[in-house]
Amino acid sequence: MPTNLTLFSIHAILLLSTDDRTRILAKYYSPPHSTTTSSPQPPNNPLAPPPNPYPTVKAQKAFEKGLLDKTNKSTSDVILYDGKIVVFKMESDVMLYVVGGGDENEVLLYSVVLALRDALGILLKYLPPPFPPPLPFPPSFPPFLPSPSPSPPPLPCS
Repeated sequence: MPTNLTLFSIHAILLLSTDDRTRILAKYYSPPHSTTTSSPQPPNNPLAPPPNPYPTVKAQKAFEKGLLDKTNKSTSDVILYDGKIVVFKMESDVMLYVVGGGDENEVLLYSVVLALRDALGILLKYLPPPFPPPLPFPPSFPPFLPSPSPSPPPLPCS
């Protein structure tokens, strides 16, 4: 059993576009309380989760660019990049990434990628279109609506 079993198994979830190489969504996770010298835990505690290795947006974008370059032509779904296990899945022109620690369970991370893919697929499958389709002008069918026929005159009473 691993000694550093924590709730912080996932370091990042990324959705990157392969067409124009932009980030659609990037969420980096870090523990809420980092270990410092004033912390009650000693700084060399093996159970303490590591701090976020990419604290700035510039460092995050550099990591994402290198990750996209390495996985663009890859045939596998799991790689080791920058000392982290990266599990990814490609759906049409979007790459879904889940980044975990170097000693993390790949099956756990892969199940997170599949759950994310399935959830997004369900949400986007039933999403209504943003605008209704335009109506043709002038209307082609029917060209003219028939006018209602006048009612017959009332019958005289006798």
